[in-house]
Amino acid sequence: MSSRRIIIGDVHGQYDALLQLMEAIAPQEKELVYFLGDLIDRGLNSAEVVEFVRQHRYGCLLGNHEQMLLEVLGS
Repeated sequence: MSSRRIIIGDVHGQYDALLQLMEAIAPQEKELVYFLGDLIDRGLNSAEVVEFVRQHRYGCLLGNHEQMLLEVLGS
């Protein structure tokens, strides 16, 4: 049996919505979860979203909002 690959994009700091989504899809330990960037900006909880993805060790690409932040910070 193959496991799912779960692809999520454009969370934009919407931590509560992310938690609701993750509860609804209920990824299992062996399933792969990837975020396609734009974890931050617009919503009020960008730091919580980033920490959630980091703690769960999900794959994540940089989106244009992360790239803009890095440019502002000079990284």
